[in-house]
Amino acid sequence: MLESRNMRPILLSLGPYSVLAGPVFAGLSALLAFFYYRANRNHAKLTNDELWTLMAYLTVGTFLGAVFLYVTLYGGGPIRNINYMARFRAIQGGTYYGNYWGCFAASMIFAYRHKKSLPLLADLLGCAAVLGLFLFRWGCLQHGCCHGTITDLPWGITFKIPFYGIRSTLLGLPVHPVQIYSSAASLVIFLYAHFSLIKKRNSAVRPGDAFVATTVLYGIFRFLVEFVRGSDYGMLQPLGLTTSQLLAAASIAAALALRKHWHKESSA
Repeated sequence: MLESRNMRPILLSLGPYSVLAGPVFAGLSALLAFFYYRANRNHAKLTNDELWTLMAYLTVGTFLGAVFLYVTLYGGGPIRNINYMARFRAIQGGTYYGNYWGCFAASMIFAYRHKKSLPLLADLLGCAAVLGLFLFRWGCLQHGCCHGTITDLPWGITFKIPFYGIRSTLLGLPVHPVQIYSSAASLVIFLYAHFSLIKKRNSAVRPGDAFVATTVLYGIFRFLVEFVRGSDYGMLQPLGLTTSQLLAAASIAAALALRKHWHKESSA
């Protein structure tokens, strides 16, 4: 059984100021995603200036998307979130799917305004998103958020410090290391999509295929892992499902619909 003694929700303290693991890993994951975009900008035929413009679009898209979806569907709903923001002048959290589809919307606007291929831009988004998530989930592990349910498996992990983001009722109890599951799955999905669908040049691979693959594969993983995830289940829970499972299913459906549309366009 693993213990959280070597994890550091607070990476550094300077007097009354603390450097938290979550924001640091969030920044590092965003930086990793940027480096991926820069290294593969030729895939979407982006100049260096266009790359920086796209980054500005994505910054706005990821922030607005994450905040909107979280405030609407998580953290107790809009009223509780608004009260929290008014009281503490802070946001309780964000969501992967809010980030993801917020960035997709930003990519759509960028593609329209700069006459670029949305499927090619989406390919980069899909790969960069799961690559960034691979690193980001280690920050979640350090902080204890996005945790799993109780397990008796030998790789269960316990969080014993009250500061951790885990629910107080689960402190000291072994839970699924969902953060590690998510990190590993994200890396596998990235490696497949990047090397099989971005780098591989043949007629069988079409623009947008990498985006569809990352969205569908992560959606399947996210739907399944939610059964052992113990954090915020969200405001929508029909038939015992979680909000994230609904978002995962909707994302898979949206990606497949986009694939059909893009393939139809390319064949016209």
